[in-house]
Amino acid sequence: MKKSVLITLVAIILVMFVVLFAVIASKDGKVTGSKVSGTELTPEQRGDVVKEHQLELSKNEKSFNGIIGSVTTPKNIKIKILEVDGVIDDFEVLKNMNPDEFKGTVEVPTMKKIFKVGVDENTKLIGFENLDDIKSGDQVRINAGQDPRNVEEFTAIEIELNYRNRN
Repeated sequence: MKKSVLITLVAIILVMFVVLFAVIASKDGKVTGSKVSGTELTPEQRGDVVKEHQLELSKNEKSFNGIIGSVTTPKNIKIKILEVDGVIDDFEVLKNMNPDEFKGTVEVPTMKKIFKVGVDENTKLIGFENLDDIKSGDQVRINAGQDPRNVEEFTAIEIELNYRNRN
């Protein structure tokens, strides 16, 4: 009988510690004095949150969409040089937008930029069989491996075919 009382007592103590730990952990997760729910934010505060989120996404973006213009193949080298009419986020315009412009659906401002893109055997091809399958007019998504706003010529890390006109 003494063994069962001891086991019961140890079990009760363990349960009390678990409950105490759960209560303490739930109180640590709460922020006192501020509300984080989106319904309690003013429209301007929500606009600020959305703007900061879009700026962060735009700042870290290394890929862009574009349309391949010319495709050049240098002799005796397994590489393609593409001229790509790319569309990238216009970070400066985005930075200068007012928070009230981020109500409802927001279209991120973009700008066009012409890139010279090298594609070689190290470039990951998605939607293409091989380098010879890349055609002028293809709509693609290109991973530059760096901020495309800061470069005009680079070797692509990855190129993905988004759309090809079959006519």
